[in-house]
Amino acid sequence: MVEIADSIVCGKDVKLERLIVISQEIAASTTQLVYATRVKTTSQSEMFNKLQLTSKEICKCTGNLIACVKKAIEAKHIEELDFSSLTLTQAKRMEVELQVKIIELETSLTNERQRLAKLRRDNYQLSAEVELDLKCI
Repeated sequence: MVEIADSIVCGKDVKLERLIVISQEIAASTTQLVYATRVKTTSQSEMFNKLQLTSKEICKCTGNLIACVKKAIEAKHIEELDFSSLTLTQAKRMEVELQVKIIELETSLTNERQRLAKLRRDNYQLSAEVELDLKCI
């Protein structure tokens, strides 16, 4: 996250969406840590209570970051949408090009979702095999 934020500050061409994904991963990992700790310790533990409070703060901060990034993305798109100087023919041509791009993006999105599902399936299967191997030892 720090590397991406640094790249953005330095003016490098970085997709802001990466910050959203990384923020979601951080929040999910933090929540997972709390649940794993809850299983291992008593809920009355002072350290566990501190961990829970810290987790809530992390989730709050990542939520705020995600909201800010979404606003920045939206503002960037609004700046790019100035069609006032287009002729009717240019507008129609752009409309067709945008429809083609939408179809391409939808196809790409479907393909990437399938890749993500396969990756998760493979990771789940691998972690189950590792866990089984550890139980056998």
